[in-house]
Amino acid sequence: MSKNNDAKIGKILEYILSVRPDEFLLVPDSNGYYNFKEVLKAISEKKELSWITKGKIISFLKLQQDPEIEINDQNLIKSLDKKPPEPFKIKTNIPGELYTCIRKKAWPHVMEKGLIYNDKKIILFSSKDLALLKGKRIDQDPVLLFISTKIALTKDINLEGFMENIFLADFIDPEAIKGPSVDKTVQKIKRKPLTEKKEINPAGSFSVNPEDIFPEYRLQQNKGSWQKNKKKLRKQKSRLWPDQNN
Repeated sequence: MSKNNDAKIGKILEYILSVRPDEFLLVPDSNGYYNFKEVLKAISEKKELSWITKGKIISFLKLQQDPEIEINDQNLIKSLDKKPPEPFKIKTNIPGELYTCIRKKAWPHVMEKGLIYNDKKIILFSSKDLALLKGKRIDQDPVLLFISTKIALTKDINLEGFMENIFLADFIDPEAIKGPSVDKTVQKIKRKPLTEKKEINPAGSFSVNPEDIFPEYRLQQNKGSWQKNKKKLRKQKSRLWPDQNN
């Protein structure tokens, strides 16, 4: 990797992690870390940055004597040189409706219990398009949810802002959430295709074992003298097909 590319990767990562993470729909945790896999997905969504791969980032960090960026054992990444922006309390200019996406399988549970994460904030967006772009990082066909901030605020929601177009909450009451029909959503869940095709017998059929029909087959598989096998074969024929010996 050239020195110019090293410098570019360093500057781009600093911009993503510390200057404008919201442009990449990223929000750091309370310790300033981001999920490295999600950072890579966010980078891949930008055509002009598609040349930056996981391998190039790892190689770049290994070459740094005094790295300004860290990737820990939990596959989390952060800037050591500059702290990321922090959330802020908002009291005015709150949109009437916010949006977020979840996996299809989670929708029935969320509809009943609401949105809550034990270890991180719920990320909401002022735009449907942004919410869908973020949602496609976790599901190919995510469920778009509509959040009524008017109802949510009556449920003692702790709503914060983060940079532009991003809002954070610790809990969203189910009464404030609207989404598609649960039945239709569940029907759209695609099952994983079987890697191996299993032979299924049609109704009324049964599996045929060659040993049951042709005793010679079983005798050929067993070790023993030809004379012993011949005697066994005669006895089995007389038991299985007595009409043929008359």
